[in-house]
Amino acid sequence: MRIPIGITGGLTAVAMLGLMLLAMLGFRAQEKDLTSLRASSQEIIYWSTSQGEAEFGRFLGVLGRFSLNAPDVTAQDVNRRFDILWSRIELFRQGTVGRRIQTYDTELNVIQSLRDIMARHESAIVNISHGDPVEVHQQILADFVAAAEKLRIPGHPVAHSNNIRSAIPGYPVTLAGRC
Repeated sequence: MRIPIGITGGLTAVAMLGLMLLAMLGFRAQEKDLTSLRASSQEIIYWSTSQGEAEFGRFLGVLGRFSLNAPDVTAQDVNRRFDILWSRIELFRQGTVGRRIQTYDTELNVIQSLRDIMARHESAIVNISHGDPVEVHQQILADFVAAAEKLRIPGHPVAHSNNIRSAIPGYPVTLAGRC
């Protein structure tokens, strides 16, 4: 028995549409996975905290050398490092990474404390010069050095417990190290 071309053509068209639909759904799923992968690679908590720590160290180094009148360090260098540090600290307060980092910083409030120190000294740093009284540079350095050890605290539990949190949902980890 011979099937008319209309039915065969219709079945072929339906099959082709079905295959195209499956291909499109597969492409969308792959595209979504790729987008999620790209987003997660930009939202690695450990990278963010270690970059914040590194920028803090660079800022302290430049500020310290400027205070010692190092000839290769200018007020612009201090301001540039301060701006970079400020932007890193602001990233700790924004987006997915910021929310995740703040879950570790609930008890010690390290990020807000550092932000407060930066805000308190912002005017002095923006207007810093070799002509400033030595006490001004010493006070700025003293406040930032006191914050240096506290800033290291977020990176260590984040690096270790982020893996634990992903394995055991609800695992309570704080910056103070108490569970």
